[in-house]
Amino acid sequence: LPNIAIAFGPQHGPVTASQVEDLIRASRRYDELVIAAFSFDGSSQAVIQESANPRLKIHMAHIRPDVSPGMDGLLKDSPKSQLFTVFGQPEIKLGFFPPYAAIRLPQLVGPARAVEICTTGRRYKAEEAQRMGLVAHLSEADNFQDTVDGIVGEIKACSPLIIRLNKRAVNAHLKLDFKQALSGVSDMFLNTLMKTEDTLEGIKSFEEKRRPVWKNR
Repeated sequence: LPNIAIAFGPQHGPVTASQVEDLIRASRRYDELVIAAFSFDGSSQAVIQESANPRLKIHMAHIRPDVSPGMDGLLKDSPKSQLFTVFGQPEIKLGFFPPYAAIRLPQLVGPARAVEICTTGRRYKAEEAQRMGLVAHLSEADNFQDTVDGIVGEIKACSPLIIRLNKRAVNAHLKLDFKQALSGVSDMFLNTLMKTEDTLEGIKSFEEKRRPVWKNR
């Protein structure tokens, strides 16, 4: 009989490419991998189809949103409604713990709330998830593209170079204590950011009350 690994996708969104890649690496000792989830995004399906491991057969199992009575009244029921209006980690009710969530949730909502989510198996409405910090924006299906375009438009109005530096400033200091993080961010601010032409242009445009003209340098 083949050795089969079974993984459950998140309830707060589709399975992503990075999650599939992590599961493939963790399943090297198995013959087959079953990924059960409400949804798979396009990139995750591409990774599954293009997997470089010929010995591992990967199966996508789509879970119906009505598999659990606990979801009654939480999912929208109109034809145009979005599926993911419910968030939570129900693994504990089946005798599991959620490996990815155990790592990621403390970073998003703090250790205490992460323990609550994982140990109760409770389901949260989208509005609750947003208040906790699991979700940045909410949008109905009909307005989804407008919401995305609005956010992307705000980002695109800024300097590409400074966007990259902002992302680096956040990501490079996530796991450091406050003193180390503050030292690193201060060094980046003074010795990298303040030496860019775009930062100087931003200051100048503010003083001259005009739109900045970014040079990406």
